[in-house]
Amino acid sequence: MVRADAQAAARAALAQVRTGVPKHRDGRVEALRNLRVARRSAITGRATAQRRIKALVVTAPEQVRAQLRGLSTGELIAVCAALRPDRGRCDDPAVAVKTTLRRLASRAVRRGTVTGGLFWQDRPAPPQPRRGRRRQPRAVANRDHPHGH
Repeated sequence: MVRADAQAAARAALAQVRTGVPKHRDGRVEALRNLRVARRSAITGRATAQRRIKALVVTAPEQVRAQLRGLSTGELIAVCAALRPDRGRCDDPAVAVKTTLRRLASRAVRRGTVTGGLFWQDRPAPPQPRRGRRRQPRAVANRDHPHGH
């Protein structure tokens, strides 16, 4: 069956017979398709930056590793983005690593901002559940009471 389909597709291609209908490149569907491409690219870029940051931390001098050890990914990116290495000492390996970490972290932050804003920029943010408050249990009707209370 698959072979027959492949042969039919090959014959149609050679005969230049168009059997399918191309996708429309206008309207909301195309706009959404383009936004999804941008979002997917931003997500990939952010993940790549995070992996590179973690790899650099592993190979960094001990003083830098000690400063960044035990942080979550979000904390690591925030701390690296806030690093202020001494630009006058670029020949120092610790300064070079901090400079690179800062640049990668700022890239990850920018990509994260892009991914968060692509789909929700024109719409209100979805409501977040309230934390810390417990819902009261619903009252169960009492069948013995004349009004069901």
